[in-house]
Amino acid sequence: MLTLEDIKFNAKNLPEGWRLNNELFVTQEELPLFKMKFGAKVDNVLNQFISSEEANVQVNYILCPDPENAKITSQKMIELVGYINTILLEENVVVEIISDDIKLKEKIISILNERKKQ
Repeated sequence: MLTLEDIKFNAKNLPEGWRLNNELFVTQEELPLFKMKFGAKVDNVLNQFISSEEANVQVNYILCPDPENAKITSQKMIELVGYINTILLEENVVVEIISDDIKLKEKIISILNERKKQ
């Protein structure tokens, strides 16, 4: 099982010229809202705000206790925002990439895929 530390971006694994501007964890009080929204068990939610030289991107991570709950969550997210945002399923973590810049979204996907190979 993945942890948020395994998958999230940090200053050391961002490309040169990119900056992690902020990251916000959802509070324990807010978690039940996500569980209701997705119809699945959710352990934690992290929102990261990253800037590159070209644009900004928001990367959200939804940590689930197991791959089954992550699959349910990803399917619901695709229904809700999949036509706008990119949704990825990484074992027990759902990753949502929000940006108007398609090339930036592709770069984030590429980085995540490269890290999986390591």
